Amino acid sequence: MNSDLITVSRMRCFNSCRRLHHIKYELGYRSLTTSESLSFGTLIHTALEAWWKSGGSLPVALEAMRAKPGDADAIAMAKAVVLITGYDARWLPDMADFEVLGVEVEFRARIRNPATGCPMHDLEVAGKLDVLVKRRSTGKVWFVEHKTSSEDLAAGSTYWQRLRMDPQVSVYHEGMKALGYDVEGCIYDVLSKFGERPKLATPMDKRKFTKDGKLYAAQRENDETVEEFSARIAEKMASSPESYFGRAEVVRTESEMMESQKDVHATALMIRDEARLGRAPRNPSSCFLYGRTCEMFETCSGCASLDDETKFKKLESVHSELNLSNDAQ
Repeated sequence: MNSDLITVSRMRCFNSCRRLHHIKYELGYRSLTTSESLSFGTLIHTALEAWWKSGGSLPVALEAMRAKPGDADAIAMAKAVVLITGYDARWLPDMADFEVLGVEVEFRARIRNPATGCPMHDLEVAGKLDVLVKRRSTGKVWFVEHKTSSEDLAAGSTYWQRLRMDPQVSVYHEGMKALGYDVEGCIYDVLSKFGERPKLATPMDKRKFTKDGKLYAAQRENDETVEEFSARIAEKMASSPESYFGRAEVVRTESEMMESQKDVHATALMIRDEARLGRAPRNPSSCFLYGRTCEMFETCSGCASLDDETKFKKLESVHSELNLSNDAQ
């Protein structure tokens, strides 16, 4: 029997825009253009996967990242190298307490009806967590979730407060339970997706000189090189690592898990019902979220067709990040 497979990414997409969800998860199309922020996130994720697999080896992490195929330019790669180098300096001492049980750990389980506790016969939840670890100091099992963010990572900021409702943490708790792990909680591991770029030379018509013919201190004769840019950012990170790297331990109470089960169950039912009814309304309020244009904006606005193979591709599996050969738990 075929099941409707629900992931956190799918639920977020559905709640953001029903038309986008229809195109991506029911028709199976993706844009051929990857945004700069998503490409950067992929670089960082690749490096972190290698870093944790190797027990905290910076050379292994950097090699994996540099070998990653993609269209990252020299500046994006330089930023990623500096960020991963800073991450290693920040968190390598903590690795002594972690026994890595698995990296990229997949799970799949039936969604339960929160009113009865019974599993649904046609609805499953699935996902892949970044790292599963056991703390040597306590013997407790935790899972690690990596994120890059341009938001304020200071302690007490709204970024961390929002984690109390984050569905991914709760869903992954359920997933680890299905795999037989009694997890203590989630180590939410965030790296700053800083927006700085190399400094440019002062335009000729804007330049001002001192009496001895030198440019003012705040002006530049030449563009900042990649090497100079990397050194400047690395110095800023070293002086304020908490601004670039944040971690929080997120646990779930029984009542919070129940609320999450209700959310997942209700969203899964809406996804199933919308598909059966053939409804997929657009949500123009979501066309320009997160500082970028939605990947399907052109087709939703009538400016492009999904049949245009220069813009879109049709996937064999809408959950290509998962191995779907396993039976549900």
